[in-house]
Amino acid sequence: MLARALDHPVYSAGVREIGFNALHPTPEASEDPLMSVFSDGDVVFHWHEDTFDLPEDATLLATGDLVRTQAFRYGDAAWGTQFHLEVDRAEIDLWLKTAGDDGVRAWGKTREELEAETDRFIDGHEERARALFRRFWDVVRSTA
Repeated sequence: MLARALDHPVYSAGVREIGFNALHPTPEASEDPLMSVFSDGDVVFHWHEDTFDLPEDATLLATGDLVRTQAFRYGDAAWGTQFHLEVDRAEIDLWLKTAGDDGVRAWGKTREELEAETDRFIDGHEERARALFRRFWDVVRSTA
């Protein structure tokens, strides 16, 4: 959404990314107020088939194995992510129910596979999300 808001085209990635996939923070992420919560190989939840090129003057903060541009910062207080840090177990369960078994299979995995991934990775995912959102709140408060 941030790339689109910056008048950058969003287009098909040529691959569907669904489930928990590894994130690779760039060296710039280690100094970023939000993205420094991630270490190389931490997993984040994906459910998308689009991508975008990094906007001019943006800082690349994380890459992925299937879709390169995973997180960036524009200026001092705008972040864009390709992954869904906002989802928790209940939200993933809702998305799976809404998509249905056939809908999930169309993305290349089964509901059972995604439920097993969720069981394995959701605690760390939610913990990093809470830390990142607390940091975001600190950024908002400090600029208000």
